[in-house]
Amino acid sequence: MTANTARPQDPWGFGGQVANLSALVSTLPTRGRVLHLPDEGVVDGAFLRLPEGNFDGAVVSGLPESLGALAPFLRALRQRLVDGAGVVLDVANAQCLPALRAGLEGKARSVDPIGAAHDPERTVHRRDLLRLLADAGFVVHDVFEVPSFGEPLAPALCEALMAQGILPFALRNGPPPRRFWVQATAMPAPRGSVVLGPGSAEAVARTRASLAFLPDGVELVPCAGDNEAIAFATGLVRSAGEWVWFLRAGTQVDGLAFAALRGQLQTCLAVVPGRDGVATAPGDLSGLMLWRSDMLALGSFTRRYTTPQIAYEDLCLAVDAHLGPPALVAEGTFTTPPAPRQPGDANAEAVTLLQQWQQVGLERDPTALARSACLPDPPWVGRKPRLSLVMMVKNETQTLARCLRSVRDRVDEIVIVDTGSTDDTIAIASSFGARVLENPWADDFSAPRNVGLAAATGDWILVLDADETLAPDQGDRLRDVIRNPAISGYQLVLQNEYGDGSKTVGVAILRLFRNLPGIRFQNRIHEQVLPTLQAEGSKLGLRLAPSDLVVLHDGYTDARMAERGKDARNDQLFKLQLQDTPDDIYALYKYGDFLRRVQDRRAAALPVLEHAWSALRAHPVLPAGELPYAAEIGALLALELACNEEFGRARTILAAAFRDYMPTPNLHYVAAGVAAHEQRPHDSIAHFRACLAFAGQVLVVPIQEGVTSYVALAGIAQAYLRLGDRRRAQELVAQARALRPDFEVTTLLMSNLFLQDGEPGRALSVLTEHLEHNPDCAGVCQQAAVILSRLGCVDQARSMGQRAVRLLDGAQLRTEAQRARQFVQSLG
Repeated sequence: MTANTARPQDPWGFGGQVANLSALVSTLPTRGRVLHLPDEGVVDGAFLRLPEGNFDGAVVSGLPESLGALAPFLRALRQRLVDGAGVVLDVANAQCLPALRAGLEGKARSVDPIGAAHDPERTVHRRDLLRLLADAGFVVHDVFEVPSFGEPLAPALCEALMAQGILPFALRNGPPPRRFWVQATAMPAPRGSVVLGPGSAEAVARTRASLAFLPDGVELVPCAGDNEAIAFATGLVRSAGEWVWFLRAGTQVDGLAFAALRGQLQTCLAVVPGRDGVATAPGDLSGLMLWRSDMLALGSFTRRYTTPQIAYEDLCLAVDAHLGPPALVAEGTFTTPPAPRQPGDANAEAVTLLQQWQQVGLERDPTALARSACLPDPPWVGRKPRLSLVMMVKNETQTLARCLRSVRDRVDEIVIVDTGSTDDTIAIASSFGARVLENPWADDFSAPRNVGLAAATGDWILVLDADETLAPDQGDRLRDVIRNPAISGYQLVLQNEYGDGSKTVGVAILRLFRNLPGIRFQNRIHEQVLPTLQAEGSKLGLRLAPSDLVVLHDGYTDARMAERGKDARNDQLFKLQLQDTPDDIYALYKYGDFLRRVQDRRAAALPVLEHAWSALRAHPVLPAGELPYAAEIGALLALELACNEEFGRARTILAAAFRDYMPTPNLHYVAAGVAAHEQRPHDSIAHFRACLAFAGQVLVVPIQEGVTSYVALAGIAQAYLRLGDRRRAQELVAQARALRPDFEVTTLLMSNLFLQDGEPGRALSVLTEHLEHNPDCAGVCQQAAVILSRLGCVDQARSMGQRAVRLLDGAQLRTEAQRARQFVQSLG
């Protein structure tokens, strides 16, 4: 199969790229029985067994521990499949960074303490998987590498590994893939495959004629196409032999050379023709013979390089690094034409090749490939880069001056777009030397921002809102970071300040970026410049980078939210946006999250989040930088389903989110809650501990307050209380209360501990004291009503229970409200 051409970040295989797993599944038979695992596995205690009968194809979506050991599972699967049945496997990479980290930390399970929401997934080493599939009777045609999400390599990692004598060649292309999608067929493998490259009819015929000696059981796979490297890679996908021999059209070879190469391959991992200690075609693919599983284990040599000479050099370096230098075979006749020249920027690819191999300990130096190559100079060569502050405003008299004072000495120009101010906003802006443009508000945040971008003349753009300020003493560092010629934009740390003087750890948000042609903001609300910046930056080989520059924001204080009536405005903008783009994943996600938080609208959130999840699952796989909120959609949807007591569906969505996307603290938090409800306290503890591991980190996706601190501690305490470990529960409750004394859950836990000690009076006292300062805590009211009823205070219990019902109804927690209502009715 030749995969559809997609985008650079889509999963890569030898046959090209695929947008999503469905593209591979669609190649399976449309008639007959296709087995889907683990979903169609037969539950047998703690294990899943294969159903009876024969199948015409199979899709294995992950390898949960319940499927048992991999080797017997694959053999059993092969027995259920008819000859020629197609198979697609989606497996976790044992060498992805989270798995490696878990191994170094001595964690018990293969991926992390969780693995999945209920049935942990086994990770597999690529080479082991290929060997086991071959042993079980499968021919693997292609292996697609699913990019790692949100796992950038630490700059010093390669150096640290080399200091320990480890040459990290597998890291030359960045973080290892997080998963593999494997395309295979249940069939006996031919003895070998000769993959014949494309060329003129005369050249192909000449090589075909010289191969008349090929024995039975060796297939000849001719290739076609304009690019020889890509043609060889797709020819490999079409082949099926245990070993593979690559020959260029026009190559002349005799039976003696073939027999010598084939004989030497019995004791070596790779062989090439050569003489006097020198390969006939050094740094070339033509003439290379190696085992199929070894070739597939190396990964596609056309992933990053389309110029044949550069692609082959990368492959030969990989063979040397992973298999050892190929054995040279001097017998017989072997001549091959030079690699064809392919239109393209060979110099730029050579520079990239050199940089990537040098950073992982390259000893062989291909600098000759890059003699004429040079990196482009940034546009500000000979001067400092210019920085433009671009803002949109409306009636910002209270905060605009403060914002502009924080940056006026650090920017070269200020461009402000006013959308209809009726106060002194324009006068204040002008007093700071700003260029003020007027653009009437038209229910679209992106429109005025794009007016500002079009007017900005700086090399870089800084975006601030009027209720934000650049943190003190950061102006010099702001100037320093924009000098980096390899960066397209920086994520700044946005910290929310509240009316009581507290502030959040902050979230990473793209506010500083290069002023590239073609960049624009998108979406009426929660506008983004990221998609166009990535598209334009990638053309120039630029990348995004994090920074610790801090922007302070006070726009979410209760007073300012009420003053501006943001809820009504935002609801209207979301509706307009979804009229324009009804399947936009980001807009659906943000609207669903918005509805959850608006009084009397929570019930409307579930269908919106369902739509967002469906759109996400149909979307091509993307790196975290483009869809960092993917797991959060699963977390929010699972949370709403759990609130409706649809725990089975919630668990299924959580498992998919853990498997396919970069987990967020909120995802672990929701999984912990589901585990607690299903009386799996150990899993609940593990998920809450995973939340604690995020403490103090600046994340791209905002989290619920306290999830990485006192909320998680309280959750662990609840689990230990369920396990009967009161001492540990008491210690954790004390820790949580020290961090947040008025947290409702710890109050309830303290009350429960007193009840278990036979002290209902003290249990009630803890609750009433909490209600004096926090009268709207429904859970505290419920528990107080229960204790009052036990103490015989029926009238007070009824009153407190009715209060709980009102609060739960107001929060749209229908199930809990109904339970509280039934309790009140039981009091008579």
